[in-house]
Amino acid sequence: MNANRTGYLLGPLIMVLSEFETRGQAAKESDRSAPSTNSIAGDWKATAALEDFGDLFQPYHGTRRRDTLVNFKLDGDKWTGHSYNPTHNLTAGQKGWDGKMQFSLVRFSDGMLLIECDVEREGKPEKIRIDALLRNGKLVGRWSILTGDGADVFAGGWEAVRARDVTIP
Repeated sequence: MNANRTGYLLGPLIMVLSEFETRGQAAKESDRSAPSTNSIAGDWKATAALEDFGDLFQPYHGTRRRDTLVNFKLDGDKWTGHSYNPTHNLTAGQKGWDGKMQFSLVRFSDGMLLIECDVEREGKPEKIRIDALLRNGKLVGRWSILTGDGADVFAGGWEAVRARDVTIP
């Protein structure tokens, strides 16, 4: 991958991560998620970007995009949410899965969103974490998969826009 393409891909991600640091990671540290004038409540179409590696040393690398739907709700003073994958039946090895994934943690404060959900990979508990910023009606950030000891083993870009033409089950 040439330096121009690397800078093009990493530049926006670095800007987003820098903004998290300068805002003090308020969403992570807040025990209480207060309603915001820029609410995340409702349905969203989300896209996760994953590096496409068939082989680390393959000559051409690309990015796969995986779409899903997410819903956020403010119950009193606590945010909740879940995702729904309408094509879940096409995902290999997921027998008995109805396409829904309940988030174990949703925090939204000062335009910053933190989502976590518990998953299992190769028989071990892991966590999916999404950190995003709400900007101009769009959520933009990063997803990562964390091992039980907190190591970041996979990561990529994540964004979501309002889902005006669907209702999430």
